[in-house]
Amino acid sequence: MKRRTLTFGIMLWAATATGASTQSVLKIEVNPSPISDTQVGQVVISTTAATELKGAVLSVEPPPGFKVEPQTVRYTGGTEIREVMTLQRIDPTALSGTRKLLVRLRNDTAVLATETVDLTYEDSTLSTSRYLWLGLLGVIIGYIVKLALKGLAAVPDPIPPVTESQRVTAEHWFVAFVRKHYLGVDFTLTMLIGFLVLLGTLTGVLPPAGTRWPAAVWTGAAIGVLANNELLGSLKRSR
Repeated sequence: MKRRTLTFGIMLWAATATGASTQSVLKIEVNPSPISDTQVGQVVISTTAATELKGAVLSVEPPPGFKVEPQTVRYTGGTEIREVMTLQRIDPTALSGTRKLLVRLRNDTAVLATETVDLTYEDSTLSTSRYLWLGLLGVIIGYIVKLALKGLAAVPDPIPPVTESQRVTAEHWFVAFVRKHYLGVDFTLTMLIGFLVLLGTLTGVLPPAGTRWPAAVWTGAAIGVLANNELLGSLKRSR
């Protein structure tokens, strides 16, 4: 009885040792981390096994909105193998955050190893609302610069007084309104033009890829400085 028990224990230890020796180990690295929408990253997978991996298949399952190329690799042999795959965002609406990337190694009969790794993603492109608000802030800055330039050009008053002798005919109500509220109307019209131009710069419903806050403010400031005031100027000079 003791001999049978001893024999069984030896067989169990041998089976356990054999299973441990054939276990495959996966080591996964994602570079860079975090990855942004303007970057193409790399997934580096190092596989270590005690036996030949001939015929084994390595597969990678990226999270939704991302792609990995190649997604599957069939090993032709070796016990220590290193694979480098490309990682890229394909969904422009993907939000910043951490996701899971799954790597699986299997042969024709069983799964040899499974491993997951965190994929941290940062969307560097501004949201549409933030892009528009920052753009309009730039429009205000540009408008202030334009007024300063007018002052430097020695324009004493953007609303030249109109004498009674100049009022030969009755003014249209809108012309009179512009005369009385010139700066307010000018500012409102500039903001409207700026908003429409900013909408025109969107790609679909999103800012151009990689757009950050300096670009949004600069675009708005350029609009604020260069906005055409010929309409108001003609109204102001109307008799």
